[in-house]
Amino acid sequence: MRKSVSVVGTGAYLPSMIVTNEDIVKKFETSDEWIKNKVGIIERRRASKDQATSDLAIPAIEEALTNANLRAEDLDLIICCRDVGDYSHPATACLIQHRIKAKNAAAFDMQAGCSGFIFSTLTGANFITSGHCQYVAVVNVCLHSKYLNMESRWDATVFGDGAGAVILKPALLNAGILSSYLKSDGSDFDLLSKPGGGTRIPITHEVLENKHLLYGKPDANRQRAVFSFAVDSFYDSIKFALNKASLQVNDIDLVISHQANINIIKAGMERLGLPMEKTFTTIHKYGNCAEASIPITLHEAVKEKRIADKNIVAFTGFGAGLNWGAIIMRWDS
Repeated sequence: MRKSVSVVGTGAYLPSMIVTNEDIVKKFETSDEWIKNKVGIIERRRASKDQATSDLAIPAIEEALTNANLRAEDLDLIICCRDVGDYSHPATACLIQHRIKAKNAAAFDMQAGCSGFIFSTLTGANFITSGHCQYVAVVNVCLHSKYLNMESRWDATVFGDGAGAVILKPALLNAGILSSYLKSDGSDFDLLSKPGGGTRIPITHEVLENKHLLYGKPDANRQRAVFSFAVDSFYDSIKFALNKASLQVNDIDLVISHQANINIIKAGMERLGLPMEKTFTTIHKYGNCAEASIPITLHEAVKEKRIADKNIVAFTGFGAGLNWGAIIMRWDS
C-alpha cells in the first residue's frame, strides 16, 4: 500500500512576556477596540532579550516528543522553518539537534514565510514516504521582536513570538496526509518583504538607522492587496487540495489556518461556506506568529480535544514569497 504520513505528537512554546492591547495603547495612537476589530488581537507574546530562535524551538520539539512518546534519539531528521536563525551560519536546526541530543538525526533549515508550516511539513513527509526517514521533527519558529520595528505601531501591534512543532511518522493509506497543494508567485514579492539585510541590500549603518531591515507601516493599497491575496489563497488552496483528495468542503471537520488576521479567517470561511465553529483560532492570544501560527494553533486544538480520530482537518497557509498552500489530513491519533 502507498505510504502516507501522520502527526504523532504536537508541541508549542510561547514566551512568558505578555504584551496586552493596553500596553500598546500606552505607546501608540490607537485603541483596544480598533485592534480587536481590525485584526482580532487582545494580547501577544514577546521573547526575552537573551532568547534566540533555537531557545523557542527546543521546548516546542521536546513537548511534541513527549506527546509522541518518543525520545530525541528516535528522530531521523529535524527541519527548522524560521525567518531568522540564531546565526547566519550554521543552520539553527543543527543547534537544536545538538542541544536535544538527537544523535541520529540530520538537520537543516527552511524559509517559506507564513506558509512555512505547509512547506516544511510536506518536505518532512516526503523524507518519510521516500523511505529515508521513520520519524521527522518539524518546528516552525517566529521571533519577530528581534528584527521587526517595535517602534512601528503596526509591527508592535500585530506580530508575536512563538514556536510550534509536530512529529511526523508513517501512516497507512487513507490516513494522515491525504493531499496537498503548493503555489508560489515571486512577481509580487514586495507585497510582504524586508528588503534590507540580504545580499541585495547588505547591512550597513544607514540600513540599520533607517530600519530598512524591517517591515514598514503598510499603506492602504498594500493592505487591500495583501488581504485579497490572503482570502483568495485561503479558499483556493483548500479547494484544490480537497479536489485532489476527492473530498468536498462539507467533509471538513476543522480548518486550521495561518493566524494573520481574524477578518481574513472569517472571509475565508465564508468563501468556503463553513461556519466559524469549524475553525480554531489563537490570534486573539498570540497575535500573528507567522510560520509558527499553524502548529501553535494545531497544538492548542489537540489539547482542547477539538480534533477527534478520523476527523478531516484542512490546513492553509499564505504569506511572503508570495507562497501559499494547503494540506488535507485525516487525523490518525
